[in-house]
Amino acid sequence: MNERVTFYVDGFNFYYGLRTKKHIDRNWQKAYWIDIVKLFGQFLSPSQTLEKVVYFTASPLNPEKSNRQGAFLNANKLLNPDKFEVVRGKYLQKIVVCPACKFAISRPEEKKTDVNVAIRDFYCLIC
Repeated sequence: MNERVTFYVDGFNFYYGLRTKKHIDRNWQKAYWIDIVKLFGQFLSPSQTLEKVVYFTASPLNPEKSNRQGAFLNANKLLNPDKFEVVRGKYLQKIVVCPACKFAISRPEEKKTDVNVAIRDFYCLIC
């Protein structure tokens, strides 16, 4: 019997890595539309079966970016309806204070994605 494998992906770090690589080599921009399940399936040994890829992210606050992200996630869900799952985090407001003038501004900061990745389905290990 094959070992079943689930991949947990922090979407913010995954996307940031692609974006950073794109600045070095523009050909990496094609990877923005990558089939996530196919990508991670390539890491399996012949004795393993891909159960699922769980992709943790939060929607960008910019409507255009949010629409692009939605198209990417929907495309992956259409390609792999039983093997691709999206778990959404959220943004919280963070107060940032300038150390020189003490002027404070509020800016959104993505929260819960890393936490969701860390605790997803691991509660049963305590039992």
